[in-house]
Amino acid sequence: MAVSPPASHVRHALRMGVALSTGLLLASLTFWRRKRKHEKFAWLYQAPRQFYPFVPPMGVMNIRRRSAEPFWLDADRNYRLTMELKQVLLTTRPSDVISTLSDDVRVEAAGKEALDCILDDLCARFPGLVSTAGPGAAVTNLVTGQTFQRGKDDLIIAAQLVQEDLVTLLPQDGTFIFAQGVVCFADRWDVSEKVGKHLQDIHSTVELFEPISKAVNSFLRGLRVSHGLRIRYNFSFQRCAMLHLPADLSEGDQSIYIRVERQGLRALPSGGMLFSIRTYISPVAEIPR
Repeated sequence: MAVSPPASHVRHALRMGVALSTGLLLASLTFWRRKRKHEKFAWLYQAPRQFYPFVPPMGVMNIRRRSAEPFWLDADRNYRLTMELKQVLLTTRPSDVISTLSDDVRVEAAGKEALDCILDDLCARFPGLVSTAGPGAAVTNLVTGQTFQRGKDDLIIAAQLVQEDLVTLLPQDGTFIFAQGVVCFADRWDVSEKVGKHLQDIHSTVELFEPISKAVNSFLRGLRVSHGLRIRYNFSFQRCAMLHLPADLSEGDQSIYIRVERQGLRALPSGGMLFSIRTYISPVAEIPR
């Protein structure tokens, strides 16, 4: 004849079963919440891309169409560190990294349009990075926790959302002038020396720019908002891994890092141009052979 267990044992077993089921349920919910969060911020775990302009695919030194460059802004696991460095420079050395053309009402409009373009791209491709209540509303960087009120400094706000440096160009005298720049990672040049200058004067120290200056002006004058993104690449070498490189620290002949700039061009509705510069630095030893 079977003996029934004491009622206290039954109650204890039931409580244990309920506790175990509850624990498994909570663990499952936590797992899925973390999984969704990881998927939402997957871009924050992505290794920095590597671009080598002189190895296949060839032609990256020329202006490339969107079909060859499927994305514009780029964000990776260095995002937080890059934003921290930008914040230090913007706070302690603003005159070294920000320059604005004065007495030109078009500058503010170009900055607003630039920020609109950037918010559209970030919201579409990097979920969880920015939050905005709508056109003209405050913008929050959800990674750094900073909130910005839109106004006359929209390009500066935009620069604190992306790893790229940003420059707006305005049409003048059949060419374009440097109107405003937030450039924290210039490759051994000073943003304050460029503002207000025409393209030819900006590139006066660039070898072989003079022969192509007319073609460059023609290309920029013909670029329209409907054309979307255009990308080109530039590269140089340096003896350190510093993003902020105001002066040439390369002494001697041995260069150990390659510095690649992925430069984006977008026409703005008011007639100006947005120029973005994303800088990637990697050891020369990592270049494919």
